[in-house]
Amino acid sequence: MDRPQGVSLDQPGRPGSPGPDHQRYGLFPFDIDGINRALHADGYVYGAGYGMYLKPTFFLGRARSVAAIEGHTIHTADRELVRDLFTAPAMLREHSIFLRLEPLKALLWDKFTELRPDRGPALTDAFGAYGITPGQPFGDDFTRRFEQMVLNYSGVLLRHELAESKEAVPQWKELLTQAGDRNTEHFLRAVKDLVADTSDTRAVPKHRGETRPGGRLVCPSG
Repeated sequence: MDRPQGVSLDQPGRPGSPGPDHQRYGLFPFDIDGINRALHADGYVYGAGYGMYLKPTFFLGRARSVAAIEGHTIHTADRELVRDLFTAPAMLREHSIFLRLEPLKALLWDKFTELRPDRGPALTDAFGAYGITPGQPFGDDFTRRFEQMVLNYSGVLLRHELAESKEAVPQWKELLTQAGDRNTEHFLRAVKDLVADTSDTRAVPKHRGETRPGGRLVCPSG
């Protein structure tokens, strides 16, 4: 892959410290707005932030779309060209939200491979809402239906991230730093997700609970 000119993804030293190209281009690894302005004309999108255990995370991919929704810039990424091991299908950093379709496809594909009669009806109904059945042959029809499911579910993730942004507390990073152990951090993140999904923005009632005729779920819950 040819590296887009003018952007340094290096990150020596403390998180947020400038890479070797900073003096030349004036961009920091966490300056996602500045980097994306430099990448936009070439069709790329760059995302960076802090993942589990406050470890720096980043990705660079092909941009599918950019939109402004409820005071946020929504970047949707298609094929990813480089990333670290953290592959969350959606990321929120300040007023930027990144929807990552490739990790989302991988997540839903894993769910599809779990479709078995002994696993209960939830997953079967969720995929059935898109005409996808266990053991369905792979082909153009399957690809079309699966792609539609991915796009629809990305909308659920978008509502979740918007709700998280509205329910955010300034002390969140400090709270994680003081958590003390990984189990506590997992618990805190779970509470944060629950607050977002049940807040007044109604991320869950509007999307995760929707059904179609026959009681089938529109999307599987994450």
